Amino acid sequence: MASMIPDILVNNDAWVDVYSATGITVGVALQIQNKGSGIALVYTGASAPPSLEGYGYAVQTFDVANVDSGEAGCFILARGAINVQQV
Repeated sequence: MASMIPDILVNNDAWVDVYSATGITVGVALQIQNKGSGIALVYTGASAPPSLEGYGYAVQTFDVANVDSGEAGCFILARGAINVQQV
């Protein structure tokens, strides 16, 4: 059984690099659950988007987003706890 990765706490004022925050190797497939309040935005790309608006896809509270293997990076903008697991 894989070890549990602690939740990431984010405060909705900057994009957070999911791979750096979790220690997961860039390009590994991920499952991301929004455990915070409100919508989380998930963006895949080599670097964070240039602004806080107009990027990423929406993940409702307690919904899950999947990030495919081979992505150059993954960033999240949210308020509260985010759970990330390797797939």
